[in-house]
Amino acid sequence: MIFGTMGSLLEVGITGSGSHILDIGTLNGRKIAERSGQGPMHYFSPIPDASTIYILTTTTEAGRSTRLAH
Repeated sequence: MIFGTMGSLLEVGITGSGSHILDIGTLNGRKIAERSGQGPMHYFSPIPDASTIYILTTTTEAGRSTRLAH
């Protein structure tokens, strides 16, 4: 999984062949994106404020979750 910034964009990349649910939000509860799909997935979002703390949660079809903050 890739989770970081690229210039003025927030970049999230998920690899793997199964189903994924991707949820990106902020520490104050503002939702940026929610996506689901099969296989590798990439998502880019403009960064509204460099001081924003982003929370990323991914869930696989096996039910495993990963939560990261940036």
